[in-house]
Amino acid sequence: MKKLIASVILISVVISCGRGGKEEKVQTTNLAPKPLTSLEGGSQSKVHHPQMTGERVIKIEKPVKVPKEVEKTWKTAIIDIVDRSSKKVLKEFTVHKGSKVKFKNYEISVLYIVPHLVIDQGFTSASNEPLNPGILVEVKKEGKLIYKGPIYQKFPEMYNLAVKDIMIILKEIKKSKG
Repeated sequence: MKKLIASVILISVVISCGRGGKEEKVQTTNLAPKPLTSLEGGSQSKVHHPQMTGERVIKIEKPVKVPKEVEKTWKTAIIDIVDRSSKKVLKEFTVHKGSKVKFKNYEISVLYIVPHLVIDQGFTSASNEPLNPGILVEVKKEGKLIYKGPIYQKFPEMYNLAVKDIMIILKEIKKSKG
C-alpha cells in the first residue's frame, strides 16, 4: 500500500514538473440564456413576473418581425383550452391573426401565426415551412393581462400561462386558401 501511495505522489510530481509549473487557462463560455426582452416595442427590459393573486404575470417582450410572405401564407390556427390537471380539452377554437376568443374569465388575443417561430433578438419565422409552429398571444384574466408571448405546438409547456386551471395548446396552423 505504501508503494502505491508513493507511486501516485511521484507521478503527480513528474506531471507537475512536465508542465513547467505553468497553469493552464481554460476558456469557458457562458451558456446561460440572454434575458428575454419586448413583444412589440423592442425595449431591453427583462421578463416581468409580478405576483397576481397567487399566479404570475408573464410578459415576454421582444420585437416581432414576421416576413410579409409568411403572414400572407399562414392565416388560421386551431387552439385547445386544456384542463391542467386532467389534460382534457375543454374547448377548441379556430382563430386568425387579430382574433379574440373568450373562455370563462379568460380572453385570448392572437397577435401572430408563425410556421417556424424562433426567438433571437426578436420573434420571427426562420422559414415559411411549418417546422416549429407557434402563435404569439396576449391573454387576459378578468380584464388583467396575465400572459403575452409565444405558444409552441411542439413544446406546449415551454411557454404558457402561469395559472393553475388551464393551458393553451396549439393544435395546428393552416395555410390560407388560394
